[in-house]
Amino acid sequence: MSPPASQKPKLHIARSDRSTPLLPVAAAALVAAGDIATAAPDERIYGALIQSFRDQFLFVDHMAEADVVFCAHDISEHSAAAHNVARAAKACGKSVFFHSESDNERPTRSVHGVVYRSSTRATWRCPHEQVATGCVPDLTLERSKTMSDWVAWDECPSLGFIGHVTHGFRSLAYLRKGWANFYGFRLREQALQSFEGSPLVKTAFTRRSMNLGPPMAGTSGSELRAAMRQEYVDSVFENSYSLCIRGAGNWSYRFFEALSAGRIPVMIDTDCMLPLEDEIDWSRHICRIPYSQIASAPVILRAFHHNLGPDGFATMQKANRNLWVQQLEPGAFFLRVIERLAQGRSTTNP
Repeated sequence: MSPPASQKPKLHIARSDRSTPLLPVAAAALVAAGDIATAAPDERIYGALIQSFRDQFLFVDHMAEADVVFCAHDISEHSAAAHNVARAAKACGKSVFFHSESDNERPTRSVHGVVYRSSTRATWRCPHEQVATGCVPDLTLERSKTMSDWVAWDECPSLGFIGHVTHGFRSLAYLRKGWANFYGFRLREQALQSFEGSPLVKTAFTRRSMNLGPPMAGTSGSELRAAMRQEYVDSVFENSYSLCIRGAGNWSYRFFEALSAGRIPVMIDTDCMLPLEDEIDWSRHICRIPYSQIASAPVILRAFHHNLGPDGFATMQKANRNLWVQQLEPGAFFLRVIERLAQGRSTTNP
């Protein structure tokens, strides 16, 4: 049930430059506010968020009337436009909610509000920065009918990965895109080789020479891309664990997709941060392996799997699905953190 209009937090969506692309989350808010000139983002990812915004927020036209200002620009990619919003909000005494899905790892400049970002490093994170959920669809809606809800216990854990990997001379081309791209894709190959060289884990790896892009990119367009997406989704459901390691940015869409499917991520920790680390005991949901221990990764995963046992393994799959639905699904996550900022219960800078 929606709260009465008088009790709804007041949200103002600010953009200082209409030529700067909108964040999809900001587009969802604008659509919910009735902005008919804004193209709706993908319904399969943002549909619940649009409805949540409609139900829970009262949209206002002026910053001065708002409880919180939502910046429509990605602060990592369009810093000037975002900081124009920040300055205007600070002049009104309002905190700002920023979001970034950029692969950029560099710290953002201090702002009057909170930046929820996807890609960062734990040792670089600033006090005004938090980690966002990944904007991914519910994989249970994409799986083939032959795929089971849960994976049955097996003595030997199965680890799946389908993704963009490059190695050898070809990887040198990624230096043109920056060190982060080269470094990330090289790490993927090293992680794959570590697991493939061990009899302790059953591996189901497919290396691809192309990147499908954001999660829903392969569901439209050519039949080849759609088939590649379906192969990827089915791989997640077929295997006990999903290998999650950074690419160009220090984060992984695959991590959140695995949780939505009720599967267990094996996260290769490259100085990563996860969402809501002060609230979620991530040791109850994932196998986290520091990159410094990559040579021992198969031993670590095998021990993790056997420590769970059949009952713990089944429990963790269901707990991961519930965690995603209740706290990490984009509609649930962004609604909650914006409400908290509106109520003054999130970290802000003066």
